[in-house]
Amino acid sequence: MLKAVSIDRDTTPMPWAAIRDASMRNAVGITHFSAQERRKANAMLFALQTCYHAKQSYINWRDGGKVARPKFAAIKFEYPTVADRKNLNLLEEGWKTDPALKRITKRITPQGILYRAYF
Repeated sequence: MLKAVSIDRDTTPMPWAAIRDASMRNAVGITHFSAQERRKANAMLFALQTCYHAKQSYINWRDGGKVARPKFAAIKFEYPTVADRKNLNLLEEGWKTDPALKRITKRITPQGILYRAYF
């Protein structure tokens, strides 16, 4: 099981601006990932969707920016509930040793759960 880090943040006062900013970053970010990395992140999203019931789930692609940060895919679940804890634990344990991933983190916010898959 991945160790989850809790983040306590309020929701933004201007959600439309946050949505627009995220969609623009997403459109640029996905261009920095290979087809194999995109397939891996989409497979992770699909597998997690079998373990969670959520209002919405999606991937945000982040290229790391101009500074030397690693690129990652943020797999998000809004207001989730766990549907299959056993398979969730198996997935998380398997990703720890996956050679396609440099690392994976799990964060919990008031809005939901966020997995970051670093490539």
